[in-house]
Amino acid sequence: MSSFTSVIVDCDSTNWGMLISKYPETNVLEDIFSAVIALSGGAKLANKKFQEVETDKTALDFAKSLEIFLRKKLEENVNYEEPASSQYSGAISLSICAFNKYSKQYSNSSGSIIIINLAQNLSNEHSTLMNLFFAAKHSSLVVNSVSLNGNVPILQQASDITGGTNVVLDNIKLLAQTVL
Repeated sequence: MSSFTSVIVDCDSTNWGMLISKYPETNVLEDIFSAVIALSGGAKLANKKFQEVETDKTALDFAKSLEIFLRKKLEENVNYEEPASSQYSGAISLSICAFNKYSKQYSNSSGSIIIINLAQNLSNEHSTLMNLFFAAKHSSLVVNSVSLNGNVPILQQASDITGGTNVVLDNIKLLAQTVL
């Protein structure tokens, strides 16, 4: 039996800025990306189809430049006062499509979507998300979510609909342990 996992991380800079201001003593970027890398490493060990790309010095320089750029942009949004939201529907749609393609190739496969959520509110796409969660259930996909900025009811509903789990973390350092 083969397994499919899709990891979706909130990329809204306002949400990242709010999280950085909530946890000023921690390195939010490092903690979240460490958890994602740990998930990827587990997938690499479990599934030999995971492909690794060779890096050179230029790629490492680019990675450092990207990190500096991201930190600067996130710091600009730390004190942003307007409520932020995220757009998960596109990523979830792609995950469902990718799993359907995967399950045709590998019979008896199981799948899950892991959402690492930073938003406090997802009401702007409530109807779309509910339809996608029912589509995920129809495709036998389990939706698991970890919220780092308070409880988000629609993610609890997603977990209830698909048989997944929803966790609200108050300590970002526990993210890697929670998603594994």
